[in-house]
Amino acid sequence: MKPQDYINRGRALADQDKHEEAILCYEAAISRMTSLADSPVVSESSQALSTPPPTPQDEVNVDMVSATLGKAISLGKLGRNPAATEAMEAALELDPRNTTTLSYLGLLRVIVLCGEGQESWKSLQIREKKFNEGIECYREALSIDPNCTIAAEGLATALTDEGTRLKLLGQGDASYLKYKEASQICPCYAPSHYNLGIVLAERGLVDEAIQEYKRALECCPRYAEAHNNIGVLLKGRNQIQEAIESFKACLELNPNFQLALQNISLALSDLGTVVKSQGMIDDAINFYKQALLYNPKSADAMYNLGVAYIEKNEPEKAIICYELTTQMNPRCAEAYNNLGVIYKDFDNLPRALQCYESALRVKPAFPEALNNMGVVFTMMCQPEDAFAYFNAALQVYPNYSAAYTNLGKFFQDSGDAEKAIHYYEKSLEIYSAAPNSAHNRLLALNYSVTRSRDEISAAHEQWGREIRLQAGPKKNSWKNVKKVERQIKVGYISPDFNKHSVAYFFEAALRCRSRENFHVTCYYAATKEDVMTRRLREMSDSWVNIASKPPAVVAQMIEADQIDILVELSGHTASNRLDVLALHPAPVQVSWIGYPNTTGLDTIDYRFTDDKADPLDTTQKFTEELVRLPDSFLCYTPAEEAGPVAPPPCEALHYVTFGSFNNVAKMNGGVVNLWGKILASLPDSRLLLKSRAFAASQVRESCVSALSEFGVSRNRIDMQMVMSSTSEHLAAYSRMDISLDTFPYAGTTTTVEALLMGVPVITLQARGDNATHSQNVGVSLLTQVGLHELIAKDEDEYCDIAVQLARSPERIRSYRDTLRDRLLSSPLCSGQALMSNVEAEYRRMWTR
Repeated sequence: MKPQDYINRGRALADQDKHEEAILCYEAAISRMTSLADSPVVSESSQALSTPPPTPQDEVNVDMVSATLGKAISLGKLGRNPAATEAMEAALELDPRNTTTLSYLGLLRVIVLCGEGQESWKSLQIREKKFNEGIECYREALSIDPNCTIAAEGLATALTDEGTRLKLLGQGDASYLKYKEASQICPCYAPSHYNLGIVLAERGLVDEAIQEYKRALECCPRYAEAHNNIGVLLKGRNQIQEAIESFKACLELNPNFQLALQNISLALSDLGTVVKSQGMIDDAINFYKQALLYNPKSADAMYNLGVAYIEKNEPEKAIICYELTTQMNPRCAEAYNNLGVIYKDFDNLPRALQCYESALRVKPAFPEALNNMGVVFTMMCQPEDAFAYFNAALQVYPNYSAAYTNLGKFFQDSGDAEKAIHYYEKSLEIYSAAPNSAHNRLLALNYSVTRSRDEISAAHEQWGREIRLQAGPKKNSWKNVKKVERQIKVGYISPDFNKHSVAYFFEAALRCRSRENFHVTCYYAATKEDVMTRRLREMSDSWVNIASKPPAVVAQMIEADQIDILVELSGHTASNRLDVLALHPAPVQVSWIGYPNTTGLDTIDYRFTDDKADPLDTTQKFTEELVRLPDSFLCYTPAEEAGPVAPPPCEALHYVTFGSFNNVAKMNGGVVNLWGKILASLPDSRLLLKSRAFAASQVRESCVSALSEFGVSRNRIDMQMVMSSTSEHLAAYSRMDISLDTFPYAGTTTTVEALLMGVPVITLQARGDNATHSQNVGVSLLTQVGLHELIAKDEDEYCDIAVQLARSPERIRSYRDTLRDRLLSSPLCSGQALMSNVEAEYRRMWTR
């Protein structure tokens, strides 16, 4: 065979990756050409591995170069780099200007392998020397032929690899220059643009980085990593939708690219959070679920899904999500904390504590969990523990507004209104938009005996102005058809459609309404469900849960329902939705039942009351127009758990027991002093008190100390905590002969409960410039039952009424025998009469 035949055969074998056989062919060609040039006796079968010296010719021996180069390339393909380098150098000696040879020699030198299966170059100096020699080979090839693609790509590859090495050594500027040079030498070499994009991104040059990644994709459309990195940069600029498209493009090329799967999951989760903040909860849930499809182990997406389910009022689903989150990431303290909040809302307080404790094991300095522990201990009537946890939260985070709010609540419950107000104001100093602190402060002002009535009204009005500024221009047009005779749509909004005091006064509004003339929608602002919730839901025409929904979203819902008259039932009490009424979603807005003062909102048009709670000559200020209903503005529906009326305990014990089941916040110094005088006048009498706050030894000792000033010994005072059930609570009135009302914040539910159980209540009327609704609601209640003789005009008369009644067991017995029937037959329990009056006012409001 001729040398050319061997060369052709070698190339064919090399194309089939049969490099061992190809090498034999190339060596046979070299041997044949050498024998032809030097000696005819050289055997054709000789396969000497050494490369012969070049033939001394004036012109290049093309076949010899081809055979030697082919052999070198096949040796390189087999990883025998030292032998390949030796053969390539021999080929270069044969043709020093052969750009292909120079390019392959450059490749072999930059590979920096010094032996088959051996270690890398033994020293950095040797490595750099060989690497630089390889670079020079590429440069020389390009100087000979600037269009040599092999050399350009090889040099670009080498420079890119060197740039990466320098980058790993922390030499960012040097690596940038290498990548830049590589991209200029071979503009179609994708990795140089890709790595240049990485460096630019690290420098914060996002636009330039994205441009380089796009150039990489122009060079190599299947460069999945470039799509991924573009997505990362777009996500960093909050261009989340565009980022998702980039991640999808990456995954179309490489469906198993784990980093892209994680990134698109994060982006979808972020998109869910964005749309959730805009009130689109269902869309958010969909995005979180998509995120979990791409990355089923994404604790972040699972956690966010749980948050969304809470906002959608699907706590059972949220529990599953949070539980799965803790399995995926046992150190996710936030998931444990949120689980605790749900169980707390379900009244599963032991489980809530376990969850908070788990959160604190993971993250001991977790202010939210510490604060929430305090909340649960408050609910469990362990105020000292609650106080300790609130302070612990503040030690971790001194500017924690919510902890100051809860400290305010602690002192409010303990009967220290001024200290409570101080902590609420401290909370507002830290976070002026803290809604709970603002509402709690206003509520606490009603308990204060040092603040003037006008100061309290001014504080409410100031709050109203501030929230109105946040809400924007006052709405003055609606789509509701102003037709006089049509059915009027009434909406009631409250967080207390459960076994809460308000519900017992609201039930008649549903039970006794005119279904023909009024359509009623209840907007429930809580998640708690109990027998009362179910009963009220069944009585309403429509029921909408708005718990956790943003005010703008709720306002849009109310407008869409075309509510004509919106009635709020909470005022500034817990979880109210005055933020919704500030947006004025209904043409007519009313305040009723749940709060003893003005809301301060000029978007609320009317406030239901009566002429006993708010006499015609009252000078107390309200932003709402007072609508005085005939008889009472309240109607009480007795609890089904109320047992039979028991005999007065004085008959068996031979001493009178006074009592009050009002919360301690209402038992200010003036109240306790007056009670002390009464007890001092009747040395054998006892005092029965019941309030959650008595779980705190400090509160108990404070009460005992105050009464001891009047010679009342500790054994005459019985301080009880709250009962576990309504039936037990009502049964406790059987231990009381006479109920003493509080001032300037009188009882409401406690008063009618006492009357229901046959216990007479003595209340103090506020008169003239001191008259307030909060105190005179007691006057209204007793008047409806015809108990004028139990309404005192001043403190002396209050004391006289109590002492004289205590000295008349016959009167006590008479009250015991008749009060329940008198209550049930009074306007105070006549739902039909009340709603006839209310609906007449609704019609007048609507036609004005």
